[in-house]
Amino acid sequence: MSDISLPSTITVSAPDTNITLTGSGTKRVVHGGETVNRSFVLAASGVSLTLDTGVTLEGAGVRVTSGAALVLNGAAITGVDSTSAVLVNKGGTFTMKDGSISGNTSSSGGGGVHNSGTFIMESGSISDNTSSHGGGVQVLVGGTFTMKDGSIESNVSTYGGGGVYNIGTFTMEDGSISSNTSTYDGGGVYNSGTFTMERGSIEDNSASVNLTSSTVDSEGGTADSKGGGVYNRGDFTMKDGSIGGNEASASVGYSPSVTYVRAYAYGGGVYNAEGGTFTMEGGSISPNEVSASVEYATDASAYACGGGVYLDSGSAIAKTGGIINAGSFSRTTASGGNTGGAAVYVNCTDTPVRLENDVEVDHNLTKAAADTTKSSLTAENGWTGE
Repeated sequence: MSDISLPSTITVSAPDTNITLTGSGTKRVVHGGETVNRSFVLAASGVSLTLDTGVTLEGAGVRVTSGAALVLNGAAITGVDSTSAVLVNKGGTFTMKDGSISGNTSSSGGGGVHNSGTFIMESGSISDNTSSHGGGVQVLVGGTFTMKDGSIESNVSTYGGGGVYNIGTFTMEDGSISSNTSTYDGGGVYNSGTFTMERGSIEDNSASVNLTSSTVDSEGGTADSKGGGVYNRGDFTMKDGSIGGNEASASVGYSPSVTYVRAYAYGGGVYNAEGGTFTMEGGSISPNEVSASVEYATDASAYACGGGVYLDSGSAIAKTGGIINAGSFSRTTASGGNTGGAAVYVNCTDTPVRLENDVEVDHNLTKAAADTTKSSLTAENGWTGE
């Protein structure tokens, strides 16, 4: 079977139309061409498109409008440039049963998937995509994403949310969000909506800002990185699963023309920002790391705090005296310059934060496992640690 090249986008506008594209035992590649970045637009209520194993959409993705549905059942979507590979409008539905969405680039949000509707991921992979917000997936206000299994991995964001950028509702039932990178905040996940982690893993992600000697002059002398695994300014509930192997790092090289230099790296596992609510009911946050370094300058400092979790001033758990009431922190590390709180760092001046109900904190590397210089951080009810 030869490849198919589309001279224009196929718009399906007849209501209640069901289309299945299959490879029929051979690989079938649909090319978008130089001027076509959508192979299909599902433009009417009741329209559904199923893409089976053996089908590859290359250079042209799919748009799903209100009332329409897309099912990825083993197919691949790759090589889409300047826009999301799959764009789901409000009222649209995308079910990913298997297959891959990889190697796509969006100039705005969601290199792989941009979702304002309903997205259910049962299996498959979303990988090696690039965008400013949500290298793999962006979920907008009103959008829902249920991740039952599968992987979101090796995606890149130039701003926030290397794997996922969520301002809607995200439920992680299982699966993995791993090996994603963000230039600033939230290597794995950037959340300012509602994120519930029931199981699964957020691992080996990184939020990293590295100003070399050649870029310090043009970008200034401050590098600021937060949330290697998760950056949260919404509602994040961790019921089980693991957040581990993540890193927030910041470094600034030497420039003779820049005298004021700062490197800030906060929250290797989780950074909970002002206004955010982080609730940990179970699971583990380990091992994670923060590191910060600067080369010589007249006024230079590096700050690395909260290898496991950084609770910012005004974040709900610090503001209200919240509780981390289950789970474990271990082998978390804070290194470089001024360090604090390998397991938990609380940036709060007057409100107590408690670790209780058998929370375990052990083998953490820094000046102190739990930093109490800015807050009365207490351990109660069977808490063990060092």
